[in-house]
Amino acid sequence: MVFYLALYVVIVIVFLSGCKGRAFFALTLLAVVSALRFDVGYDFLSYYTAIAEYAGDAETYRRFGYLHGLIIKASHYTGYFQFYFVVTSLFFYLIFYMVLKRDGRDIVVSVAVFLSIPFFFLMSFNFIRQFSAIIMVYLGFSFIYQRKLLLFFLVVFLASLVHYTALVVLPLYGIYKRRFGIGFYITVLISSLFLFPVAKLAIDVLLPRYSHYLATASAGGAIFQIFLMALSLLLLMFKQYRGDTIKVFYFNVFVIGVVFYNMFQPIGFAGTRISYYFLFSLVFLASMLFENVRKQQFRFVVLVCSFILMAISLILHSKVGTRSPSIPYQTYFNKTVDDIRPYDWVKQ
Repeated sequence: MVFYLALYVVIVIVFLSGCKGRAFFALTLLAVVSALRFDVGYDFLSYYTAIAEYAGDAETYRRFGYLHGLIIKASHYTGYFQFYFVVTSLFFYLIFYMVLKRDGRDIVVSVAVFLSIPFFFLMSFNFIRQFSAIIMVYLGFSFIYQRKLLLFFLVVFLASLVHYTALVVLPLYGIYKRRFGIGFYITVLISSLFLFPVAKLAIDVLLPRYSHYLATASAGGAIFQIFLMALSLLLLMFKQYRGDTIKVFYFNVFVIGVVFYNMFQPIGFAGTRISYYFLFSLVFLASMLFENVRKQQFRFVVLVCSFILMAISLILHSKVGTRSPSIPYQTYFNKTVDDIRPYDWVKQ
């Protein structure tokens, strides 16, 4: 826990130092932390054993998709099992940096939000393929802005080769430049709390390979749901749904994320994963909010609140009796597959 809080402080100091290239350096540091991790994230065991005990092309491509399957295969045959985590980390943070340079109006604020929201930075250690697909989709937003439908669809198709669920973002092309009133947003947000049966039917029809996630409810996510609803209503109260075209687009994407989260929250984390494609917009939307407030004052408030939120998240994770999704942090040096905690590991 202390490691992550110290990392947050270091990243903030880098940004506030005023040195040239500070954004690139900060993102590089995060990429290195991600690349060197070992047994961090609930699914780490699944990826690592798939590399160490390579099951053949057909099974690997079926489980991990063709693109990530190739990296897993290369990791196995080179004997450098960490290769998969190095490549996917560099891929994510390179594209993240590119999107931040394009849409992050205050990169310090964007990175602070990314680090503090538990379903962004910490969860990227866990859902590796999905976050690769997510960042590819956000890079493809350029083609939404430019109204290049086929190119946007091509990017989403490539993202779907990494994680099939990326296809859910295709309708975003149609909401660009769409503006709605506060009554519409409130109606949609409240209605979404009661739409799980509709959502379940949609998954069964459109994404049947993921229907098994809906069969068994899992605990967790209620606190974050309250946070998302409170934040949404707060932004609506202060009329943050207004602004330039890009800001309104990101606000609408965020609201869609909250709607998806509300719909699937009854079955816990397994169902709400699909909302991450849209909720990730908060990283960039945050840098566009309250533009009438002095930049330094708003940044200070965000940095303090983000640090507190990150601390609370880490404390809650530290109390998990089984494999925590994110902590403790450790590197891969002098580690083997035998050092990974089993899925049924319980804290003594």
